[in-house]
Amino acid sequence: MVGQEYAAVLREAAEFFDAHPNLPLPETARVLTFYYEHLTAIELSWLTEIATKEGFKPESSSTGLSWWAKRLGRGSLAFVFTPSTSKPS
Repeated sequence: MVGQEYAAVLREAAEFFDAHPNLPLPETARVLTFYYEHLTAIELSWLTEIATKEGFKPESSSTGLSWWAKRLGRGSLAFVFTPSTSKPS
């Protein structure tokens, strides 16, 4: 799935919740997080460049993960990259 496809899913979900504004929801984190595994060095560089240009800030992590987050109006968007690049470039 690419960003454009996921944006369509989010719009559909937003329409559902707009239609049911009082629907009770379980306690959930206000961080939409995307995990990336097995990135090549080129992919990691490309994603890090995009995150930087879009105002994401690197967060410290004791797990060795590369965690980039951006505060939004009512939550945050985060990208997490695994520490190793096991795919060949």
